[in-house]
Amino acid sequence: MLERRSCAVVGLGNIGSHAARLVARLPVVGQVILVDFDEVEERNLSTQSVRQSDVGRPKAVVAGRGLRDARRDLDVVVHAERLENTPLGDLRADVILGCLDSRVARMALNERAVVLGVPLVDAGVAAAGLLGRVSVLGGEGPCLECAWDEDAYASVETVHPCEGTETAPAPTSAPAFLGATAAALQVAACSRILRGETEGSGKETILDLAHGRLLVSSLRARSTCRMAPHRPWRIERVAASPEHVQLQAALALGPPRVPGETRSIQCARGPFATTLRCGECGAGRSILRLASSLTRRDRRCRKCGGELAAVGMDLRERLEIGSLERAELGRSLASLGVRVGDVITVRAGEATRHFEIAGPPPAPSVAGAER
Repeated sequence: MLERRSCAVVGLGNIGSHAARLVARLPVVGQVILVDFDEVEERNLSTQSVRQSDVGRPKAVVAGRGLRDARRDLDVVVHAERLENTPLGDLRADVILGCLDSRVARMALNERAVVLGVPLVDAGVAAAGLLGRVSVLGGEGPCLECAWDEDAYASVETVHPCEGTETAPAPTSAPAFLGATAAALQVAACSRILRGETEGSGKETILDLAHGRLLVSSLRARSTCRMAPHRPWRIERVAASPEHVQLQAALALGPPRVPGETRSIQCARGPFATTLRCGECGAGRSILRLASSLTRRDRRCRKCGGELAAVGMDLRERLEIGSLERAELGRSLASLGVRVGDVITVRAGEATRHFEIAGPPPAPSVAGAER
């Protein structure tokens, strides 16, 4: 019986909208995970695999519908949200396809692929020269950032914490045939990985459609890379829902206690907000919740109706046990914004342990029962 494999497609634009449909047609693929926060716009109709009736709908939902129509037996998981807001455990797949045009998002995806130990096939296009690029990364080879120099980091989009936004990259304006061609090369590399072929790792392919050339080069792991030594985390699974795990119990999961060392907890999905402030009337409100899990209701100022935000010292990467009240220690992880699939890291001094809040195990099936 053919073993079914999984693939995550992150970014569903000029490349990803085509890549998702191609990877879903690989017989070996049994699950596709789709991640994109954006909605289909009129300008996408000429460059992406979308229809007029899709305008205004989330790209991830649109792509998911198309995959289900193409293959009824395919398990499609849709995350219509930013990559940074997607639980780390939900990105665990046999291969990740990166189809992003933002360097900030590509860095975030690269980091997640490294800590999960999942091969990353990153693709990009340049409309001006009709160039397509596919880089096969991870495993024992280099990561995305191993090839980046100071100029590459200098071109990373600026993040504005006050607004919780970043400077968006300019649209690629690449024609659909260029994105589809890059997607085909990307899915071909994905297929090789799923078949167990490893000779393509650490390779970058440049397709020059303007001159009819195909260039292949080798990439090397760099010891000074931000992600070095490129070791995946050892993530242990907690078979419980966030509603049933108290913060104090989560802290106790970590390394053995060492006298004099601070014990803390953090989530791979970002910092905790401790105070929200209104940019219009200046009112503030105390809160303890993952910033990425704040709802519109959380962000609404009760005094003037303006928008609240957490900035600077109002954000904490880690919650230290010594700074938490007893009532806070008794709160559930769900009340802090932790979701099924989130990975938490518990530290005691320099020692760390990583846990995925995986939810309760599925109920055993009963032979002959109706479904």
